[in-house]
Amino acid sequence: MNTFSCRNISILVYLFLTISSTFAQYTVWEAGNGPLGGKVKSITTNSSGTVFIGSSSGIFYSMDNGDSWAQNENSTFSVYNNVMAVNDSDQIFLGTSNLGIYRSDDDGNSWKAINNGLIRRDIRSISFLPNGEMIIGVNGEGVFRSADNGESWTGVNSGLGKLNVYSTAVSQRGDLYAGVYSGGVYRLATGDTSWQFIASNLKNKNVNVVAVNSNDDLFAGTSGGVYKQKAGDSLWNELKYDNNSLGFVSSLYFDADSNFYALTLAGFYQFDFASETWSQKNNGLLNLRNWSLTVSKSGDLFVGGDAGVYRSVDNGANWSYKVDGLNISRIVALLALDDGLVLAATETNGIARSDDDGQNWSRSNEGLNNLNMKAMAVDSSGIIYAGISGAFGIYISLDRGLTWSLKNNGVTSSNFLDFAIEKTRVYAAPGSGAVFYTDNNGENWQALTRDGLDNKSFRSIALSNGVLFGGTANDGVFRIAGNDSAWTPVNTGLDNLSITKMAVAPNGDLFCATNGGGIFRSSDMGDNWGAVNTGLGTLYINTLTFSKNGYLFAGAYKSVYYSTDNGASWQEISDGLPITSIKSLAASANNRIYAGTFGSGVYSSTFSVTGIDDRQQAQLERMELYQNYPNPFNPVTTISFNLNTSTDVDIRIFDVMGRIVRIFQMTGLTSGMHALVWNGKDESGVSVASGSYYYQIHAGNLTAGKSMILLK
Repeated sequence: MNTFSCRNISILVYLFLTISSTFAQYTVWEAGNGPLGGKVKSITTNSSGTVFIGSSSGIFYSMDNGDSWAQNENSTFSVYNNVMAVNDSDQIFLGTSNLGIYRSDDDGNSWKAINNGLIRRDIRSISFLPNGEMIIGVNGEGVFRSADNGESWTGVNSGLGKLNVYSTAVSQRGDLYAGVYSGGVYRLATGDTSWQFIASNLKNKNVNVVAVNSNDDLFAGTSGGVYKQKAGDSLWNELKYDNNSLGFVSSLYFDADSNFYALTLAGFYQFDFASETWSQKNNGLLNLRNWSLTVSKSGDLFVGGDAGVYRSVDNGANWSYKVDGLNISRIVALLALDDGLVLAATETNGIARSDDDGQNWSRSNEGLNNLNMKAMAVDSSGIIYAGISGAFGIYISLDRGLTWSLKNNGVTSSNFLDFAIEKTRVYAAPGSGAVFYTDNNGENWQALTRDGLDNKSFRSIALSNGVLFGGTANDGVFRIAGNDSAWTPVNTGLDNLSITKMAVAPNGDLFCATNGGGIFRSSDMGDNWGAVNTGLGTLYINTLTFSKNGYLFAGAYKSVYYSTDNGASWQEISDGLPITSIKSLAASANNRIYAGTFGSGVYSSTFSVTGIDDRQQAQLERMELYQNYPNPFNPVTTISFNLNTSTDVDIRIFDVMGRIVRIFQMTGLTSGMHALVWNGKDESGVSVASGSYYYQIHAGNLTAGKSMILLK
């Protein structure tokens, strides 16, 4: 495509946007301050007291003892982090679940993959020998040793019966221990070349963590409690809490005075060797599910878990919540109530509420016994319904989300994933089992028939004119009306059967978002479906929602789209969104749209029925990035852009996982139209696979991006 024709097309597109702006226009997205917190899987600290954490949104650090957090750039690979550790030289090491191990020599500002000698890349533990050598545990590949700070690795697996090594530990005399999930504990004594199995009578061999004290007593934290083997003994004894197991143990710790602590998914515990009893140390822990622990140079304890980070200055007697700047929540559901209140359900930390358009958030978990949220909905009277992982029943709030109570009379399922509401009837769909309904505000529930479903369950449900529809993960859509005795599949024209979300238009039309097929619409109660994907930059759609005035919004990876014509055409509105999936959307009555991200909290934007926003107009005047042409393409496409001033330009192409595929750098470009051609190959010259890709332009301090589809 030559420059002249591209410019003509772009002018037509611009004129169309200008004309249609009388119907709907949007500002760029803005990040709210939260909900703060989110899942922290790994944590460590260096000699200067800087604390580092690994999260699904990258690596963060704090230089003020956890009072505030900032994100390290270039750390998106850490979304799969398992473990972090710092050696005596303050080099940081990060073990991931699929990308191996990384090292930073500059306080996390840059990272280097150090996987030479490794085949599998699921790193579960990092330890250091007294001589400075590194030991790592690799799930499925055993134990590896490095004498050059990770530049090369050598397997040390002779005698290991199983290779699912989740933990390693070193005694003061240099003996090495390996905790093996489903395999127990092994020891490699100093000078030996083969591991010895030392867990024949260990009751629970699902070992998550091993630790050795100054007396060479050995401790194993398992999926069901803590066990101790005294030095020189072969027997294991469980250290019980009130005659019960501690449950899943994620970390073990000895302080400077040899006091012993266990971090579990039920909180923090200290063991008294004299009385052989545990005591809970949970004062201040808002969420008891915690995964990792580190000790600062000053002796402060830091814990990373489902809610974020906690700090204790008194060995766990009291904890303070430290999440300022830690905006890493995964949002699974949003509600925008008519009075302006916004509720956000998070994957691991319960429910948060905002009464200032999503700028600030507060926790609203009173009455919730589990904080792993799945879904939310509100009926016409203002009653809010919530589905929670593992909860048999549905939680209900009568006071706008301030307090919650469990309602499970008649319910025999858990993990409710979606709700559908029409008039006074509420339907709730669990992760498996029958759909339940209530006609009395959740006090009693009844199960619908499962006939016709063949053990299938629903990801999403929707109601249209009294008829219930359910979307499945792999088998399309099913329908049941009030007098039906069984569910009926209704998939004619539905080319993709992996349903992620269903929605109903004000006129009763049904919409299905799919994982790979885009969006489908039915105007005849599901009898026939047709794809409505014109203008969509991706066919992988996570969620759908309607605004009060009938605009339809769709959330995908790094992008949001809207339609003002019942799905006939779509326009992208993604400026300002982070590089992560949009899992939930909600539109308020005051023309504000909220996007729940999977790892960066809640973003919001305004929409109106009057002309182009001044900030958008200024952006258009300074730089304009056009949709690639052709799109979809195979394998060559042209990306064009218009500059208002001379500048250097950087264009990057990402895959759906956020990984960089190709970088184009152009220096000294003059103002005016420019274009580049991508041949569908990565930096190594290898042709990439079919799928959705994202291209992003950086010109000076301006950034813009769009999605495209390679279809072979």
